[in-house]
Amino acid sequence: MEGAIRSRLPTIFRPDNSPPQYYNDDDISLLFTHRIVLILVLIVLIHAHPFLLFGLPFITVIVAASFVLTPATALRYERHDRRVRQLDQEEAMALGLKGENGEESISRNPRRRIVGSDREEYYKLMAKDLDDWEQTRVKRLKGEPDGRFD
Repeated sequence: MEGAIRSRLPTIFRPDNSPPQYYNDDDISLLFTHRIVLILVLIVLIHAHPFLLFGLPFITVIVAASFVLTPATALRYERHDRRVRQLDQEEAMALGLKGENGEESISRNPRRRIVGSDREEYYKLMAKDLDDWEQTRVKRLKGEPDGRFD
């Protein structure tokens, strides 16, 4: 029996450093038979105890993943915050950023809407002349239907 076990060990684990012996067909069929039996036993056990052998490991993996991913996500956002930060006036001058009319200030995006109070918005809308307007059609591309009925 010892010779049979020794012949299946890789060369580095054998004391005599003899070349490895190849498996014969009986050994291969025996290996596959053992694997099939193991799979069938697992299937029967899962059907007998589905929560214990399938549900509990699944829930455990989900909970463990949440504990692992929470610090990973926090690290991601901390690294992002380190890269993106506000420029002060000295750094802006060093980079050569200038505002409109050559002044030494950082200009903001004019399209960015700063929402004020409701009263402010009401008076802005009341100041506009909303009664005097004309509907104009957008010019269509060649071959595109314009939506008019003849």
